[in-house]
Amino acid sequence: MSRFREFVSRLTGFARRRGRDRELNGLHDELQFHLDMTEQQLRGEGMSPGAARREARNRLGGVTQVAEAYAEQRTLPRLESLLQDARYGIRMLLRAPGFTIAALTTLALGIGANTAIFSMVNTVLLRPLPYRAPERLVMLGDREPDGRASNIDFTTFSDYRDRAQTFEGMALMRSWQPTLVAGGEAERLPAVRVSWNFFSMLGVSPALGRDFRREEDRPGQWRVVILSDALWRRRFGGDPAVIGRTIRMNDVNFEVVGVMPAGFEPLISGHFYAPAQIWAPVGYDVAERSACRGCQHLKGFGRIRTGVSREQAIADLNAIRGQLKRDYPAAYPPGEVTTVVLGDAIPGPSECRCSCCSAPSAS
Repeated sequence: MSRFREFVSRLTGFARRRGRDRELNGLHDELQFHLDMTEQQLRGEGMSPGAARREARNRLGGVTQVAEAYAEQRTLPRLESLLQDARYGIRMLLRAPGFTIAALTTLALGIGANTAIFSMVNTVLLRPLPYRAPERLVMLGDREPDGRASNIDFTTFSDYRDRAQTFEGMALMRSWQPTLVAGGEAERLPAVRVSWNFFSMLGVSPALGRDFRREEDRPGQWRVVILSDALWRRRFGGDPAVIGRTIRMNDVNFEVVGVMPAGFEPLISGHFYAPAQIWAPVGYDVAERSACRGCQHLKGFGRIRTGVSREQAIADLNAIRGQLKRDYPAAYPPGEVTTVVLGDAIPGPSECRCSCCSAPSAS
């Protein structure tokens, strides 16, 4: 408490600057009086005037030095020095307005550039993905030479999803570019098709309407869409009655079942394709030609169970892949499965090299 009281006393002394200056002037006068009295006493004892003056100063100290020491105990000397330097710097800048303008412009540009760079680094590298427990979200696929997870085929993914014990859920994504016709205006949209549980795996929900249902993620049943908030406002006027409405894309009717929140960030589609404005189910079945083993044109994601390490999840998937390789040796080249934390797995899309990717999709 004594240090706190001392700080308060110093701060009060700093704030009461005029009163402190008057007090210091009085102290200076009092010290000078004592110095003169001591000098006179020494001269009365037979010392010469010069020797008496030196001895008095030795006994009492210099008047200026004692006053400065007293001032430091009554105020905040470092703050005083900072203010003095600031006042001096301002005076110097006002004397050279041209230099001042150039310096301020350079400083503003430097601060702006650093702010922009930090914002980019914070968004790309530092800020965690805006999904629930993002550290447990991973990409999964065969390990590439650079450590990334490759694309995956639907049938292999289905085996992983059905057999793995270390995941809460798995989901798929593929690119999609439908052409929306509304109000007599056609627009090609950046979009993706995803597994029915994609949003729930991320830990997000539509702000309006509902999420996809399991039975809608089937061939011929996937004609339902969820809109981004921006698309909903731009093309549908933000009308809540859009839920249940039929829209026309690629000469096919789709039912709007939901609208995502305004704050939802489609980072995954944005990193691999383009930020999606509309979503639909994948709508695959293992009987489809595009679902063949080795037709790696899909991106696989998973959420590892709480308490399970990524190494355990990888071992689980590799055990399944080993069995699949024994059952289908021609479909699986040498290699192993990996999982990459989603926040680290956003370098860009890998190209599909199989013939099935050029086959027309069900639009």
